[in-house]
Amino acid sequence: MRIFGGLSTYDQLLRAQRESAQGQLERLVRKATARGVQVSAILIDVGVPAERIVRVAKARHALLGSVATRVIATAGCPVLTVRA
Repeated sequence: MRIFGGLSTYDQLLRAQRESAQGQLERLVRKATARGVQVSAILIDVGVPAERIVRVAKARHALLGSVATRVIATAGCPVLTVRA
């Protein structure tokens, strides 16, 4: 593995990928916020994606109301919850 400026090529690519993803996420948050949508965004970039998403989603259920939590838990399809 070649080293440039103390970082490997892999580390440089990983950093560029994270920066790009964070920038895209920030643009989406700004776009939603401008339309009056309250947004909470988290960039998950470590671990197995599906496992990390489930772990974060479970932790964030505490922030949802009981009805929203029940709908998400029992829905057989993807659900977007929006606080009115």
